[in-house]
Amino acid sequence: MSRIDDLSLFLRILDQGSISEAARSLDLSAAVASQRLKRLERELGVRLLQRTTRRLRPTAEGRSLAEQGREAVEDLEALMGGLHRSTREVAGTLRLTLPPTFGRLYVSPLLPDFLSRHPKLRLDLDLFDQRRDIVSSGFDLAIRIGSLADSSLVARRLLRILPDHAPPETGIHAIMPQRRLVPPRVRAFIDFLVEQWEPAPPWERHANAVRN
Repeated sequence: MSRIDDLSLFLRILDQGSISEAARSLDLSAAVASQRLKRLERELGVRLLQRTTRRLRPTAEGRSLAEQGREAVEDLEALMGGLHRSTREVAGTLRLTLPPTFGRLYVSPLLPDFLSRHPKLRLDLDLFDQRRDIVSSGFDLAIRIGSLADSSLVARRLLRILPDHAPPETGIHAIMPQRRLVPPRVRAFIDFLVEQWEPAPPWERHANAVRN
């Protein structure tokens, strides 16, 4: 078993919040998954996870490994996948986090159309008021509204909010971890939102209808 496989297992444990759930998703026994995690910790000489009352959390070393290791794993998967399928194929699982009200009103109604265009894609949607740490939580993409703090994340503005009045950094942004290769599923979803929301997003169309 390669180190990259053990690293992938560690990332899956972070995503699932449980060794047993991660093992089940990879068709492994929990005992084997625990042994491989311990082997990875032993090789690195650090503890990667700590258990809380609810779920496993990364230590500082585990968070650092997740931030750097996820990019390496995804780059390798993209490279290997490109050897036997088109790099434009949209497949796998898109993990997305959104503000709950905005997500329910303006994103969720669009998802059936998006998924019908990409039948090999699965969607893991998180609607939560507080801003998630998308790197350690394993999200591919976050939609955030308003101005952005300085960050090591990559931001693409989807729309300006009140463009005649708002400062330049204010808007609706797609936020993603820095990586050399942006997965096709992420590119496809961002392009889809821009297509659906331009030239006038649904909240502006609704406001115009009310005024008229």
